[in-house]
Amino acid sequence: MKVTPKRGLNAASGLRLESLSKKEVAMRCPTSLRLTAYLGALVVAGGPVAHATSMSLLAPRDRAMISFPDPSRAVLAFTWRAVPGVSEYRFTIATTADLNRPIVKRNTAESSLSVRGLAEGAYFWRVEAAGPKGTAPEPSGVQTFTIKAGAP
Repeated sequence: MKVTPKRGLNAASGLRLESLSKKEVAMRCPTSLRLTAYLGALVVAGGPVAHATSMSLLAPRDRAMISFPDPSRAVLAFTWRAVPGVSEYRFTIATTADLNRPIVKRNTAESSLSVRGLAEGAYFWRVEAAGPKGTAPEPSGVQTFTIKAGAP
């Protein structure tokens, strides 16, 4: 595939575009450091993963009001956008925004999971993307939702 460098990618900048696909752009800079961007994540060869954007929580939406006829028997699905290169996600639900006392804490390799039996009330949730060993987890923002008994 032939790629024409865009503004900022020229001989004067010292960056050289190496490859381009729908999911990956690789560049080499004058210091021989290889930078590869994977759909929102920046991977520095030989170094830790740094995410260019925060994780995206998809459902339930922030500040959602969720009604179940019987919340104690209901199953609530949580989903988030998968992050390339992530081996595990750390999922947390708490009743306080600081998430210090979680009521649900699970690890999963998937970008979704379901929780059964949350009582009526307000909750806060977050997901952390765990990258390769030795890298700090990249947390999502904290979102809130409220469960109430009643017709959906």
